[in-house]
Amino acid sequence: MKPIKHNTMKKTIYSTILFFMYWSIQAQVGINTVAPNALLEVQSSNQATPATTDGILIPKVDDFPSANPSTNQDGMMVFATGNGAPTKGFYYWNDNSNSWSALGPAPSMGLEQITEATNTGWRLAGSNPLNFGNIGFKAVDASISNNTSSSFGATGNYSFSGGLENTSSGQYSFTMGVGNLASSYGAVSMGRNSTSEGNYAISLGDYAYAAGNTAVALGNHAISMGDFALATGYWNLSSTYGETTLGLFSTLNSGSPTSWVATDRLFTIGNGTDNMNRSDALTIFKNGTITAPSLDIAEITENKALLTKEYADVTYQNLSLAGLEKIDEGNGYGWRLVGSNPANYGPIGYNAVDLSTNTLPATGGANGEYSFATGRSTTASGNYSFASGYTSVASGDYSISSGYGNVASGNWSTAIGNDNNSTQSASVAIGVSNDAAGVNATAIGVGNTASGYAAIAIGRNNIAPSFFETKMGVFSTTVSGNTSSWVPTDRLFTIGNGTNSSSRSDALEILKNGAITAPSFDIAEITDDKALITKEFADATYAAGTVENPQTPTFILNWEAYGGGYIDPSFYKNNGRVYLQGLLRKTVAFVAGELIFTLPIGYRPSGRVLATGGQSGNTVRVDILSNGEVRYMSGGNGSDFISLEGISFRIL
Repeated sequence: MKPIKHNTMKKTIYSTILFFMYWSIQAQVGINTVAPNALLEVQSSNQATPATTDGILIPKVDDFPSANPSTNQDGMMVFATGNGAPTKGFYYWNDNSNSWSALGPAPSMGLEQITEATNTGWRLAGSNPLNFGNIGFKAVDASISNNTSSSFGATGNYSFSGGLENTSSGQYSFTMGVGNLASSYGAVSMGRNSTSEGNYAISLGDYAYAAGNTAVALGNHAISMGDFALATGYWNLSSTYGETTLGLFSTLNSGSPTSWVATDRLFTIGNGTDNMNRSDALTIFKNGTITAPSLDIAEITENKALLTKEYADVTYQNLSLAGLEKIDEGNGYGWRLVGSNPANYGPIGYNAVDLSTNTLPATGGANGEYSFATGRSTTASGNYSFASGYTSVASGDYSISSGYGNVASGNWSTAIGNDNNSTQSASVAIGVSNDAAGVNATAIGVGNTASGYAAIAIGRNNIAPSFFETKMGVFSTTVSGNTSSWVPTDRLFTIGNGTNSSSRSDALEILKNGAITAPSFDIAEITDDKALITKEFADATYAAGTVENPQTPTFILNWEAYGGGYIDPSFYKNNGRVYLQGLLRKTVAFVAGELIFTLPIGYRPSGRVLATGGQSGNTVRVDILSNGEVRYMSGGNGSDFISLEGISFRIL
């Protein structure tokens, strides 16, 4: 090699110095361009038709460095080849999190399908599973949880939860808001820190609490403990069956939360000032008694204001000029309008109030103890009865008759409207010309009759004669039945669709044994695949002989027919569907996923079928596989039996 000449070396050094001086002045670098538009610009060889080498190669790594980079390398990029632990892709050093972060698409939004403890449902994408309980079957969890929890979220089957750290653990339950709990079947809880523990209970507000079945708590610290109770307002409590409480800071009381007790509260309006100073403006008990606080004359300024007995005793004693006068006609003191002719009334009842007018000799008025009569020619002869309107009669104890020409003769009966009759205990007739002739019977509408025990007739010209029968619609047919006891072949529910009393007909009939009948159908009337059809329709529509005799399966060890008169387990095929039926049991404890029996070829589904078996008040999951295996999967309440009734699937 020849030695480098001295002049040549000097020129090279000089050129290098000039190059770096130039770029230091420019402070920009361009590759394939002499006019960079940024600190660094790399242009392709041809933007329209680039070469395969037009691009930038980031340093490639199989694994991340064993030692973490420092703060000075925050944002440093590498490309993982996928040959090591990291997934293939671009990564940058995130010094804040002290980790390598992947470059990729934005986090997924919305709901994602998840499976936890064999149940599949949906939860907000990216949620931390450690902050939630296991998702319920087909549940939707749109809630947020910032804290570790094994209960938050939609954990009940078919439940929904939204908001922040709510819990929907009951089947079909619903929560929204913050810190709410819906733990029972069909329960709803919304607001803040509210709880619904009863089936179908609703709590809405701040610390609202609904413990009774179908109870409702609305407001701030409202509590409904009784079944069908309602508490609304501020710091109110409804503790008894069917009780309603309004206002604020009502007084506390005890009673039966599950049954009707005459001396329990029915309706209360609270007017307290705080938790230590509770009071009520009005209280109505289930027996009809109405109470109010002590009142002074200065507080009674409205002519139509309700009065307490305490107030009347003091204010109207021996009053003879106007208003009510205190009289005794042999039954004890009562009150009647001043100036009324006693010949036009019967004897006043003890502590009764008679505001009615009678212009002709009669025996009506408020004759019963603690009774109340108002209107014209009305009679409240039952104890604690109420009569208003014109010629209405309330002769049963605790009865109510209001309107024109109504008669409530049964104890606890009600007749409201025009020409209605409630003749038995706890019977109700509302509307026009209705007769509630059975104990606990109800007739509502026009021209209806409910004569069976607890029978109901609603609509127009319907007759419900049997035990617990319900009639609805118009001009239903009339079939006699036992009025006082359960007979399986008697009617339970009927919807009438007749046009007049001479042309009665029914759209639907359900007997007490569960049989359902409907009128004759033509094929043109059956347009929905899920429409109910009659046996008559099926016999005429489908070919005879498609239903084969049931076959008995061969059980796996410890599984057997239940016996005891119940239908033995079997299977059969009908019109391209396989049906399972009967009751089976296992002599030892159930094991998830275990085989019960195998269906033969020709009786197997094309794919796996998830079915529901029955138990008393409960269901279990039973799967039928494409190879014919019938397996118990999950569920149960400790019973040793499974009902196969209602399980069917189509075969190809």
